[in-house]
Amino acid sequence: MEFFSKKAPEARFAVNFLHEASVLARLIQDEMVNPAMEKSDRSPVTVADIAVQALLGYHLSQRIPGAALIAEESSSMLVGEGGRRLAAAAAEFIAATVPEFRKSAFRVFLDYGTGRQKTDCWVLDPIDGTKGFLRKNQYAVALSYLHKGKVKIGALACPRLSPGNQDLIAQAASGSIYIAVKGKGAFWTDDQSLEWRELKVSETSDPSKAVILRSFESGHTNVSEIDRISDKLGTVAEPLRVDSQVKYALLALGKGDIYLRIPSASTPDYVEKIWDHAAGKLIVEEAGGRTTDMAGNSLDFSRGHFLDQNRGVIASNGQLHDPILKVVSEVCRES
Repeated sequence: MEFFSKKAPEARFAVNFLHEASVLARLIQDEMVNPAMEKSDRSPVTVADIAVQALLGYHLSQRIPGAALIAEESSSMLVGEGGRRLAAAAAEFIAATVPEFRKSAFRVFLDYGTGRQKTDCWVLDPIDGTKGFLRKNQYAVALSYLHKGKVKIGALACPRLSPGNQDLIAQAASGSIYIAVKGKGAFWTDDQSLEWRELKVSETSDPSKAVILRSFESGHTNVSEIDRISDKLGTVAEPLRVDSQVKYALLALGKGDIYLRIPSASTPDYVEKIWDHAAGKLIVEEAGGRTTDMAGNSLDFSRGHFLDQNRGVIASNGQLHDPILKVVSEVCRES
């Protein structure tokens, strides 16, 4: 594929990392997540979070020394005996998949690149979709590359998503990987091969026929307003409920048409984080879709960790975007 040429070595790096990250995340999920576990027990997902981030830090140190990284986790959270146990467990899982990984340097790799300020940087959400991970269901590893505040590469590993399954959101034994390079298109493959297929959003233009991608958990999304937006659009199809940036992957695959992230009334001051949207945003756009905030503005990734110049996120197949913006404006005025 053209995006694997020497002109885009970061894309090759991202894909190679996500292949390993998928194996690592599935291993931790399979071995640590107990079906009877309370959702409040986050220890398995915490191990997965720090393991995936340390794996990226290791590969950056080996292949792109001096790289900058914006990511969720930090060794500062690993305090006391509990922190030492989490770090040791994560290091063991990495060493099982990457034998040359030095367990003694785990904390160094976890923090690798996170203190650097550069115009070019990597952005990582190691485990996006905590509740999905704990349900042994859908979650994503999201990696993107920013150049001067613009997303140039977006890549997602969806370790439990198999686009060939009839039930899209059911757990699959193997997963899929998605990548987009700005101006070069978007592609996907199953994570057991390198047979790449081009991504293309749906051609749905009638809002009443649109499939809305929604979360299992309400979180920071305003469920009631999304219901009202859906009613005003006249959508009749059952929504697809799935956690994480898997929603962006499904949108780029043409399996859904609209993804709405509307601030919840319970958290009105919530500001979106860049690692929750950077990878998926570019994949959808390069597949022919569109992403903006609720006012129709472009998402601004140039301001560090937060999208503090934007409110909410709307992603669509493009054809439905203007009607959605109109309805969103009407619903917000009525609130």
